[in-house]
Amino acid sequence: MDEVELREFLRERYPRLVGAVALVIGDAAAAEDAVQEAIVRAWERTERGEQIVALDRWVAAVAMNLSRSRLRRLRVERLAHPKLVATLPVQPSGDRIDVARALADLPRRQRGDRGTDAHERGHGEEPALQGPRAPGGRALTR
Repeated sequence: MDEVELREFLRERYPRLVGAVALVIGDAAAAEDAVQEAIVRAWERTERGEQIVALDRWVAAVAMNLSRSRLRRLRVERLAHPKLVATLPVQPSGDRIDVARALADLPRRQRGDRGTDAHERGHGEEPALQGPRAPGGRALTR
């Protein structure tokens, strides 16, 4: 394959090939990446002296193989991700630890630990505004 043949391929066959691969894998950007990678591989092979008889069929086959490999890799990553996340220890940041310590040092009333709001018990809707409260969590009226 020489530069003239490559330019002709890119002008006449490339768009259709990208479209065909995109139809199969459902991702136009990934299809374009696969076709471009296949073209690079074809160029490298011809630079080493190998002959590619039907460039369009060769590029199509390599692009489809690359796309299938990508889909398999993504599937394995998607299946493995929950397992990896579940095994990673969660380290709280220093700021979070400082805030937690500061809140723990506050008296309960200042922390806002009432636990008696209907919203917190799972009844009713979240109140829009929280006014002053009497002991026991009752709202004070004016």
